[in-house]
Amino acid sequence: MASAWERKYLYSELGKRAVLLPDLRLSEDFIWDNLVPKVIVEVLFLADFAGFTAFSEKCVQQSGADRGADELAQTLNDYKCDVLEDVLDFGGDILKFGGDAVLVLWRASEAQLPQTIGLVLQCCQQIQKKHGTRDTHVGVKLQLKIGISAGQMTLLTAGDREQHYFICSQALDEVMEAQNLAVKSEVILSPTCWELCEQEQIQTKLLGGKRSLKVLRMEHRSGSERQDAAGRFDQHAKMRHLERIRQRRPALIMSSDRKVAARLKKHIPAAALRKMDEDVPLHLWSELRPVTSLFVQLQFSAEASLLDLRRGLSNANRIISAILSPHKGEINKSLLFDKGCTFLCVLGLSGAKLQHESIHALESALQIVSMCSASLRKLEAVSVGVTSGTVFCGLCGHPERAEHTVIGHKVNLAARLMVHYPRLVSCDEATSAASRLPGCFFKELPETKLKGVTNPGHIYQYVGIAEKWVVTVELTEANVRQPFSAIRMLVARALGLQAGETCEDRQRTLQAKLQGAIEESRYCLLNDILLVKFAVPDKIRKMHDTPRKRELHLTCMQVLQKTLGGEFGIFVIDNAHFIDPASWIIMWPVLQSVTLFMVMSLAPGHERTESFFKAAAQCLFLIQRSSGIPYYCEELLRCLRCNNMRLFRTGRQDKKAEDDWEGLIASAVETSHLVSATSSSSAGNNSGRVCTIRPDVSLETTVLPATLKEIALAELDRITLKKQMALKFAAITGPVFTTQLLAHILPTCIRQQMNYLLDVLVSDNIIKWLKDTGVPRDVQDAGEEPSTSQQAGSGAERPSMSEETTEWRAGVLAFCAPLLREAAYELWPERQRANAQRKRAAFLEKHAHKCRSCHGGDFVAFHRFAVPSPQDGENCQGSADEDDWHSWEALVLAGEQLKKDRSHTPEGSANALQQQQAFSEEELRASERFPPAGEWTTAQPSRTEEKDGGECSCKCEAIIESVLVPLARHYVAIGNAPRAFYYLLECAAAYLHVSNSYMALMKLNEAEALRNSMEKTATALDCLEEATFFSLKGEVCCNLGCVRLAKKTTRRALSLLKKQFPQTRAGAFVKSLRKKLAWMLQQTRCLSLLGHLYSLEGTSGGRRFSRLAALMKANRDGRMDSSQEEDSLSANCLCVPPLLSVS
Repeated sequence: MASAWERKYLYSELGKRAVLLPDLRLSEDFIWDNLVPKVIVEVLFLADFAGFTAFSEKCVQQSGADRGADELAQTLNDYKCDVLEDVLDFGGDILKFGGDAVLVLWRASEAQLPQTIGLVLQCCQQIQKKHGTRDTHVGVKLQLKIGISAGQMTLLTAGDREQHYFICSQALDEVMEAQNLAVKSEVILSPTCWELCEQEQIQTKLLGGKRSLKVLRMEHRSGSERQDAAGRFDQHAKMRHLERIRQRRPALIMSSDRKVAARLKKHIPAAALRKMDEDVPLHLWSELRPVTSLFVQLQFSAEASLLDLRRGLSNANRIISAILSPHKGEINKSLLFDKGCTFLCVLGLSGAKLQHESIHALESALQIVSMCSASLRKLEAVSVGVTSGTVFCGLCGHPERAEHTVIGHKVNLAARLMVHYPRLVSCDEATSAASRLPGCFFKELPETKLKGVTNPGHIYQYVGIAEKWVVTVELTEANVRQPFSAIRMLVARALGLQAGETCEDRQRTLQAKLQGAIEESRYCLLNDILLVKFAVPDKIRKMHDTPRKRELHLTCMQVLQKTLGGEFGIFVIDNAHFIDPASWIIMWPVLQSVTLFMVMSLAPGHERTESFFKAAAQCLFLIQRSSGIPYYCEELLRCLRCNNMRLFRTGRQDKKAEDDWEGLIASAVETSHLVSATSSSSAGNNSGRVCTIRPDVSLETTVLPATLKEIALAELDRITLKKQMALKFAAITGPVFTTQLLAHILPTCIRQQMNYLLDVLVSDNIIKWLKDTGVPRDVQDAGEEPSTSQQAGSGAERPSMSEETTEWRAGVLAFCAPLLREAAYELWPERQRANAQRKRAAFLEKHAHKCRSCHGGDFVAFHRFAVPSPQDGENCQGSADEDDWHSWEALVLAGEQLKKDRSHTPEGSANALQQQQAFSEEELRASERFPPAGEWTTAQPSRTEEKDGGECSCKCEAIIESVLVPLARHYVAIGNAPRAFYYLLECAAAYLHVSNSYMALMKLNEAEALRNSMEKTATALDCLEEATFFSLKGEVCCNLGCVRLAKKTTRRALSLLKKQFPQTRAGAFVKSLRKKLAWMLQQTRCLSLLGHLYSLEGTSGGRRFSRLAALMKANRDGRMDSSQEEDSLSANCLCVPPLLSVS
């Protein structure tokens, strides 16, 4: 059965806001008069999803922070949706969400309470029977615990511009107690509820030592009886089940009313309102975002009256909002159950990201504690838990009633910290590290057991930023030649020493300020640094260099500690590249033990700066993703080190080791300088240490470091959410994309504004035009050659266009900043990203073939006939269906740009791997004689036929980059190993086709790793695929001069091809002939390659084997000719396009 989230729902403009509010808030008496506390009679239902915290921790441990948060949210959302589907069927009003808990209300009169309780119990029993336990993919079971109570309830509203509603009553306390007593899919009744219900219809059991009762069974009611009972309740007098549109809440289709909309707006979180104002579709609200969560608990006195509580909550709401607002933080939800009065505050939600978020959050938490403690009456304690990490931000619940919130292990951990570390600001290790504040700002807290959390890491109390103490210096080129000049200037200014003072004056100042800090006998260690002349005692004079340096470092550290007086110091050094070596030797160990924050600026063009850039230039990963910014480069290098992605080894000296596949790969990577850098001391020596990336690490899929993601998201959130939406879809298409591909994956509501959004993003210098026709694609002259838009490419302002149009401009665009594209890509939850990627793959697969100048067809001849396509039954609308030249040209241009971005090896290094030998005559001959059915059957004007010496230029290499490589990555990402293997073989064959043996080798290496993983998981691999794999390995090995390995792999391919051909049904006769031709062609290629390899030996035995291979190849060619004639005859008989085209 499909989930409720997969169904389509009809919402009015006002109905979108109603989704986020309970029916109680939508009733007329609450909309127009919400300042006075309201008292109603109700039945309360509290459901808790037990095991949620342990499940969230397990997800993060197994899948990492980003994917773990996504898996957690999807599982919980599906579980909640199933439960709430039944709740809505029984007429429940979902009042509050509390993370892993849901509070539901059935409103009734006093006389209707017994029947209402019976209906709620019937709902509970059905829910527990269907959804009491839910197994998860990580082995943790989620279980539903339900408590029920009944009685009067008071609804309080707090706030002015932003309002939050709270409920308080004895019934709330009782339902919380009942739910806490429930275990393993049980339903517990509160004492008051038992007194009010129809006891003769319910069988219960009294819990030992408690007044609450466990429900064992009750009299069953039919569906019609349940609906009749629900229809008699006050809250359902005007609520009909809308069968036609399968919605149970008429509020979702209520007509628009500006006054009502303005009233409801006050109860909706700011992040949700931003998305509503930008008309973002509800199904696109979800994101995976790094945020900082603050759980604030206010513990009021038990003696506080209802009036005191209402005032306290209103003032607390005002204080917290005022503190968070400058940092773009907001109150996401407020609760008055489970953990007392609790506010969940979030910094970094969509459209509100700032840099240094952790510092803002920690300082805000301290202000909240201080101001609430001083301002709120009858307040006993304030506790705040702060955590940082990736969480799910979006809708959670049911499509008809949901909340916009954050879900993740870090959110749960913040709640646990708030409860277990009262009366202080506590934070996790990630928040402390992200702030990059010195350790004196934090105090480590004793370890305590947190409910549901097995490994919380180190927990700290944030004590705040002390008074800052700043020293600034500016260095010149002369300083680098003067020993100790930099450290002298810093210490002198810190101690207040004047430049014009005499040596005696300096000595007196030092003695006065350092009295008691260091021994007088060690003053002499400062002579060279501060240009003083203290007497040198015999003890110091007799010291060797090493102990003397140690004493010097200790003395400098004590001097700075005395000067700072326990406060926080900041050293600002301009032109830090002029720091002299002697100062560096002292400064580095001192900074490790003194509370100092040092800010240094470096200018390009100097030796020290240039050496850093040259080291980074050895790695494309750093070049492309750092955008030339040293700080970005440093963070990326730290990411590689912290995640153990680097591999250090010595250079290979034994060339014979290249006769095995692993040795060949290692030698190629080492030669390519893709991700390697040899130390200068080992230049010219193959035995030097080489730093490479571990073979199981893919830099293309490496998640951005948290610091860089924060910077990129802060930049991204400066633009409107609608632009962000278009940018997120563009990020899925790749760093370079075509407008045709983007239009194919965009939802209709965004596609209509695509031209306008792209123009605005270009003017904002976020993306740039590489080529643009300048007019919409469907009105462009088919024979007109596209022209480059210099104005668009330079980021100049383009002519304004209407925001909505059904015609989209044809062209190619690229991201200006790779980090921005990666940050936008990582915002997608897995399900939504997979849906968009499937559309992208469907579009690209229509173009996964050779260019027209190469006569079309697969790069592995007849590949598609041998292996079924995953796109069978799928339809790629628009240009991809027709395979028109607008899409093809755009993909070629995109591929050429991607090739430029990938071309990072020194010029000529690809050719150093030897030129490819001519072993594709048979494939070329077969492709000319047997063009695949349906390919090039309609004559179209070729836009890629650029004459160069009378020959058509080949565009295959561009298609590899823009079509085949993305398809291979797509299928690897979604876990479809057979199709990923298919496209990796296509990539390797295509690179051989364009004489790029190095890239063919790399793709075959990826295929080798994938093949090994398939063997471990017992995934079947098509026999022809495996034979093609070994055949391609043989060609690459031959090109690289590894004759022995080439023979071995080619023999293996030939042995696989000699296996019995699998029989097919008669109805697929023509397809079976083409699959047979694919087999024979691979056999021919292998025989041709073996003949060449043996002819290279120059021995009589080699010549004999070479003639034998040639004879076997001639026999195989004869069989291919017979099969060709048979295919032509069959095609005529069955009225299908023939595989043979005779001129």
